[in-house]
Amino acid sequence: MLPQGNDVWFSTSKGMEQYKDADYQLTAFYEKLLPILNIPDLYHLYGGMTVPMGDWGTIGFHVNFVSFGSTVVSGDIDADDLVAYNSSEIVGGVSYGTRFPGNIGLGLSIKFFYSDLSSGAAAGEEEATTFGYAFDVGILKKGVVLDKLNLALVLANIGPSVYYVDKTIEDPIPLTWRLGLSYELLALADYKWIVAADYNREVVYDDSKGDPEPFYIACWKSIANPERGGHGATAAKNSLMQGVFNVGTEFIYANTIALRLGYLYDDVGQRSEVDFGFGFMISDMLQFDFATIRDVGDNDGVRDGQMRFGMLFKF
Repeated sequence: MLPQGNDVWFSTSKGMEQYKDADYQLTAFYEKLLPILNIPDLYHLYGGMTVPMGDWGTIGFHVNFVSFGSTVVSGDIDADDLVAYNSSEIVGGVSYGTRFPGNIGLGLSIKFFYSDLSSGAAAGEEEATTFGYAFDVGILKKGVVLDKLNLALVLANIGPSVYYVDKTIEDPIPLTWRLGLSYELLALADYKWIVAADYNREVVYDDSKGDPEPFYIACWKSIANPERGGHGATAAKNSLMQGVFNVGTEFIYANTIALRLGYLYDDVGQRSEVDFGFGFMISDMLQFDFATIRDVGDNDGVRDGQMRFGMLFKF
């Protein structure tokens, strides 16, 4: 038996087995969005907390805030009066996850959002704001085919459409399928090495009248009818390429330094990006993280140079 912080490692006939007491966790990060555009008040803030509940599972809380910056428009046709509109969005939610026999975990999140596209509108003008809610549901299966291979499937943003000013013009929220895989290459006392990949596919779909279909129809109809059309294998390929592919790896040494490398490919959005990151664990309680994006494609690469600063506190 070998204690490692809150971990206890046992040497068994099947190799090393790890047992860990769950921690309370507080996490936060900040990132300046689309730095190539040089908009000073375009940024993203996040804060979250996870609370272990023993055999009952885990509950989490999170808040996201995105500032989209200011837009200056003319107040009249002569452009004498300029009005600055500030745009932002805040999302708060609570999540719950628990495990079942057979190395299966289930999770559910509910989140509420408030979006304001025209804060600071002139007197007499109606602000473009909306309030809504959405659910995420997911399932995790550990040990798929291989002991260290995990598979997860999530349907995110299940909720009603929203409108900003005109009730007759509704916008669907971005209903999305997420499929993820992870494999633990190494799990030793001083070394951990994980590779992971995920696929994200937005599945918003409109009916013949141009109105968004409900989620239980859109979640499969969008896949069966890709925007680029096609039949048979061509339709299947077009549908697959309508999503975003991610692959990455993380190597942790002595529970002190984490090195991360990732790649993103988005055919529809014409994005091809490499992500670099590292984490530094000051103690078993405090961790700092940094990540940056580098564009490697032939497009404009508006996220090139975007950086994220994060912190994780365990107690």
